[in-house]
Amino acid sequence: MMKQTVVIVGGGIVGGLSALGLHKRFRVVLLEQRPILKIMGTSTSKMLVMNPKSIEILNGFGFNTFESQCSITEVHVSLMNSTTISRLKAKDYGRAYLGQNIATHDMEQAIYRRLEGTDVLCLDDVQDIQLQKRPKGWQLDFKQKGLSKTEEVDFIIASDGQNSDIREQLNIPSKVCGAHHKACVCLVEVDNPHHIAHERFTENGALALLPMNHHKMTLVWSLPNESTALMALDDEAFMATLKQT
Repeated sequence: MMKQTVVIVGGGIVGGLSALGLHKRFRVVLLEQRPILKIMGTSTSKMLVMNPKSIEILNGFGFNTFESQCSITEVHVSLMNSTTISRLKAKDYGRAYLGQNIATHDMEQAIYRRLEGTDVLCLDDVQDIQLQKRPKGWQLDFKQKGLSKTEEVDFIIASDGQNSDIREQLNIPSKVCGAHHKACVCLVEVDNPHHIAHERFTENGALALLPMNHHKMTLVWSLPNESTALMALDDEAFMATLKQT
């Protein structure tokens, strides 16, 4: 019996894992805008914190560890100008960790290495996807590396991000609620590496420090949209402001 075809638009972490989970039951076509060589050669500071259940799902796909993976065993929550700290500890919940901080490029590259050993058709450098409804399924016309191509499929999975072009073409409604904040994200070096995450609430917004490997932490600082002064600081002034927060 011929397998039905599923096309997955968007080859990030969600799209890649979807392809790995479906390829044994379906013919899977994975369309990704970025060139594969760029994905495999990229090293960024973008991190993803995953809870224990998500790690179990990754383990089910055979991903047991990542080079950048760093366990979070405690979370310390505090208020600015307060000495009171609420401490959440993994051992109090019978767990080895509360979460794992993993580099997104590390996960993506591991997923694509796994896809190389499957029958998933991975097409990179894909642009200008156009959908047409057919009596049975869909027709996708697109360009891959500048060449026009067509795929007739039974199902479409849209994993092409927040501003999904597929969602817009299908007129699927969405509701966007602005938080009136923006995130300042950067890496901070520390003298003593540890596995403790910090959440601190300030008068301008919340900030989080998430442990990484190699004496580094990820800083995510939520700031009002009008707060531009912090982003204009040099490294020394930025660190001085952080230490006073």
